[in-house]
This record gives sequence, C-alpha cells and structure tokens, in this order.
Amino acid sequence: MGLRSSPLLALVALTGCAHAIELSLDQSTGSYSISLGGDQWFSSGPISFTSDHATKSSSDGSLHLDGPATTGSGRDGFGPFRSTTMRWDGGNFETTWREYDDMLLFEQHFPVELTGTNTNRTDPKAGRDQVLSSFPSFQLDDANATGLGYLAFAADMLGSGYHHGEWPPSSDHFPTGVSGFGPSCVFSRDLKHSVVISSGSNFMAASSWAGGNQLSYGVQGSITQIPPGFKVWYVMVASPTGGVSGAMEFWGDKLLGVYGKSREETWGTDYALQYLGYSTDNGAYYYYHTEDNGTSRGPPYHGKDYQQTLMDVKQYSESIGVPYRYILLDSWWYYQGKGGGVSNWVGRPDVFPDGNSYLRNATGWPIMGHNRWWAVDNVYSRDNGGGYEFVTEKKGDGQDFKDFAWPTEQRFWDDLMYNSTQWGL
Repeated sequence: MGLRSSPLLALVALTGCAHAIELSLDQSTGSYSISLGGDQWFSSGPISFTSDHATKSSSDGSLHLDGPATTGSGRDGFGPFRSTTMRWDGGNFETTWREYDDMLLFEQHFPVELTGTNTNRTDPKAGRDQVLSSFPSFQLDDANATGLGYLAFAADMLGSGYHHGEWPPSSDHFPTGVSGFGPSCVFSRDLKHSVVISSGSNFMAASSWAGGNQLSYGVQGSITQIPPGFKVWYVMVASPTGGVSGAMEFWGDKLLGVYGKSREETWGTDYALQYLGYSTDNGAYYYYHTEDNGTSRGPPYHGKDYQQTLMDVKQYSESIGVPYRYILLDSWWYYQGKGGGVSNWVGRPDVFPDGNSYLRNATGWPIMGHNRWWAVDNVYSRDNGGGYEFVTEKKGDGQDFKDFAWPTEQRFWDDLMYNSTQWGL
C-alpha cells in the first residue's frame, strides 16, 4: 500500500483486494482520476473557490498553484492515511487528498477569512443551490465510465426525491443543492463494486452543484463569508462487498465510527426504534383532523378536540390489542407565528385543554414532538421580550423564502428540552 510518486504523478492503490480504489493524482495541476476494480470511474473537474465576488478556477488558469504539493501520513478516526496537500492563490485555499485502505477523503481548507463568497452578488439567497468552492468535482461526460449506475438520496426527509439511473448522469437530472444534496451510491452493473460519496463534516454548509457537464462538491453558494480556518470534507467510501445496501451500511458505519457513535448505542437509547408508536404525521388520519370533524381539516376543529380524540385512540388500541408505547404529535399542536414557524412550543388550549402533561399521564405514552423552524415573533427571543439570543432573518422584496429565527445559545436548547420533559417529551 505504498505511495509511488514522480514529479508529476502520484498513484496509490488503496487495497490489495478485488475492490481496490485507486487515486491517480497529477501534482503539477491538481487533476486526478479514480478507479475501482482496475477500471476508471471518475475523472476530475476543476478546483475552484469564490472570494470578493470572483470565482477562481483551475479550468481557466485563474486559480494558481502556490508551489509543490506537500505529502505526509498519519492516523485519524478512519484509520491510517497518506495525504497530499496543495495550496492555491497565495494561501487563500487549500485542498487535501487523504487515502485510506478503503476510502478517499477530500478536504477544503480556508486558512484566512474570505468575504464576498456568495455566488450571486446581489441576492445571496439566489445562489443557495450552487457552490462557492469545488473539490472534489467530477466530469459528467467521462467516456471512460461505462456500465455504471447510481442511486442518489435527495429532497424532503432526504429520500422522498431519490434519483437513479446510469452513471455518469446528465447535469440536469442529478439532484444537488439545498433540497437535492445527499449521499449517492455509484455501482457497477454486476454490483461487485460500489462507492458512496457524501459530505463528512459541516453538514449544514456542505452542498453540491451540477452544471456544465461537471458535478462539484463544496460550500453552499449563498454563504457570504468564510471564517479563518474553516474546513469541510467529503468522502468516497468503497464497499468491501459491493452492492448498494451493503455500501450504504458500510459508509454509515464509517461516519458513525469517526464521530464516536454506533448502531448499538442508537438502538439502545432511542425509544422510538424499540417500540411501536402512534403517529399523527402528514398522511395520518388525525393529521390536522380530529374525531367527529367530518372530512374537513382544521383548525378550527368542530368535532372533538385533540385531547379527547387521542384518548379515544388509546382506548381503542387497547381494546384491539395494539401495543402503542408512544405518540408522535405533528405540527398541529403548538403555537405558530409569522410565516408558519414555531412561536411557542407548548400545546394550545384548543388542542389540549388540560395541557400536554395530561395527555402524557392519562395515556402513559411518552410524546415525540414535531418542531419546525422558529418564527421571527417567537416568545423566546430577546427581540420579542424573551430571554435568549436569536439571529433573525427576514426576507426582502422579491426574495423567495420564509422569515426565520435561529437560537444562538446552547442554554436555550438545554432549557427547552428540560422544560419539555416536564410535560411528557
């Protein structure tokens, strides 16, 4: 598993088995290709980043390499690795390839503060489905990649808008951006070889973009400023067994491991994974609908209130022997403010006349509580007379997004969770 290099080319075979993943890297330009099972699957696209409202790219020569690449080795949560780092644009941007036994890691590093990083100068929000940096990136017109397929998870709840087809896909078919970016599995026709590509850190800032016959992974294009020292990295994990399901599970184990988590720990501590629960989520019969309310959905509710409705559900489930052990309350139960966000995360009296705690105690069901974004007029923010710091963002004229507020204190979450457990969360 040695690193063989020349002044121009470094080639590493990451495993000695039939599922070897190989990185071929030109250290003079930063271009590279990736092979599995001896066949080339990916050819690199350009490396780029945006600052002062200008994008510099290796494709047009505007992004300059500072000097020779730096190579090294080490060990992290994924295991032992060999690394190659290239510095660009006078030290404003760095890219690092890490090569492990069964995966590659691509790291973007921003050593200094950058401003004007948003891809749309006049309306940052308009660039949210683009990326302000690109590494890794792959050509979508690669003639060397044949006999491959892909499955990409995307959209609401991550999987509701999944895509699948032949790899490489067309840039207008592959899901990317805020609503489209998720883990993707690329696999051979015989399913003997497969890899999963995803972000591995700073998940809320990481994104992807497809256009111009290339697929780029980078920081979300609506972000206007990058703090000094910021890093984001992406992984390409090769499955030891091939297939799609096995590859996704192997990839999941990798990320769980590096963050100190395990499937066993999750199973042992997550009540909802162990027991059957009753859901009032979107699609359920009692989603914004109560007993004896006809066919209409509220509010207002003209039949029974939710408290009595769910008490009846409890009684009926016991009569037929269905062992529900908890209940999921969707977005119908709490106060909603401007734009439909959460203004106060407690049960309304028209929903639970005797409060959430009464439902919890009367049914014996612990409560799983739905929560969406925080409304700008929420009762917790100091701006509205509350006791916690929030960042509030209101849309301007012509901007197509909802008003939001974000809590910036850990104390807020600690207090919210503690207070909510008192009524049955």
